[in-house]
Amino acid sequence: MLKWYQKGLELHHLQSFMAVAHELSFRRAAQELHLAQPALSRHIQQLEHIVGYRLFDRDTRGTRLTEPGLALADGLKPVLAELGQTLRRAEEAAEGRRGRLRVVYSIAAISSYLPEVLQAFRQRRPEVRLELQELESAEQHAAVLAGRVDCAFTIMEPPARPELKVIPLFREQIGVVVPRDHAAARLERVKPQMLAGLDYISFPRHFNPRLYDSVLAFFHREGFNPALGPVAINRINAMGQVITGSGFTTINAASAHLGGPGTAFRPFDGEGVPELPHTFSYLAANTNPTLQAMRACVQERFGGAA
Repeated sequence: MLKWYQKGLELHHLQSFMAVAHELSFRRAAQELHLAQPALSRHIQQLEHIVGYRLFDRDTRGTRLTEPGLALADGLKPVLAELGQTLRRAEEAAEGRRGRLRVVYSIAAISSYLPEVLQAFRQRRPEVRLELQELESAEQHAAVLAGRVDCAFTIMEPPARPELKVIPLFREQIGVVVPRDHAAARLERVKPQMLAGLDYISFPRHFNPRLYDSVLAFFHREGFNPALGPVAINRINAMGQVITGSGFTTINAASAHLGGPGTAFRPFDGEGVPELPHTFSYLAANTNPTLQAMRACVQERFGGAA
């Protein structure tokens, strides 16, 4: 025996049935649906053929639901209401007013401008679920290119890939973090040579190869060859080692607060101080509608075309 969905049941059959069940009048139901009455009658006849029983009794006294028709009407009310809500949610998702946006970021971004951008996004799209994750810059670009996330706020020169859309936001010079009682902490700007005697607490080169190399090249140009100390697993770990007197580290100004009162951040004094390139990136082919709202927030914050 054929199932009802194999017999050609369509949504207009159910809409026509519910309209007649509500009005108990084919004429008024046809007016409500903006249908010709013969077309409405045909929908009801087709539905009765599909389900295999009469849904309405019609005589000189009017139109009445049969017992099976009454059971069907009672059961369809919540089903069609939920269907309507589902369709509205889908429409909102298509317009970027609902859904999710997967965002990865660097600690340099979340320490400075990113909270403002995220707040603007939440005000613009309060029903969108933001999925936030901190990643190192190299991992961010890999995640975007693989489609695991929608966009990235990073501090690393992106790979030259035609499918990757990269929006430059601003560039920020790095500085040095030293123990609070070190002589360099009493200066407004620090020459690299002032750090002699302290080990350089660096980060793994694969976190940001270009920045790693540019920092060492800057030191070399300034005639400073630091002793390489422990390699920090993250910025907080680096700050902790600075506090204990293990050495100095390099960081951007917005992240300097991570060191707390036991450290001091100072800008470098010298030519060609390395810079962090803050960027916003996403796949050019990304069709997630919520991404457009994030692009608008970035554009409002930094100007230009995102």
